[in-house]
Amino acid sequence: MKPTQNRKNRESFTLEKRHKIESAVGSIYGLTIEQINSVTRKRNICDARHLVWKLIEDVHRLGRRDIGRMYKVSYTVPHANHSTIFHGISAIEDLIETDEKTRIKYNLVKEML
Repeated sequence: MKPTQNRKNRESFTLEKRHKIESAVGSIYGLTIEQINSVTRKRNICDARHLVWKLIEDVHRLGRRDIGRMYKVSYTVPHANHSTIFHGISAIEDLIETDEKTRIKYNLVKEML
């Protein structure tokens, strides 16, 4: 991706778009936005959070560093940085590839957006 394109994506990505993705994922997982953004390590909540990050990357073409910055400066996931985001997205990509239920959830949310 060209640096200017990444900057355009970063500038056009709003908190409203983030909340839309979080709400869509939450509706599939039966979670609130607050639960998704909590610091808990419960598996279903982590999977939902990682799916949000994956969708931000896929749908809005935001880089992992930018996603990490966005979560670090916000009210949620204070420990997040690009390596946290990288690990989370890699973990959910593995699940999407190997777990049919996760793949269905990913596709459902992607269609909702």
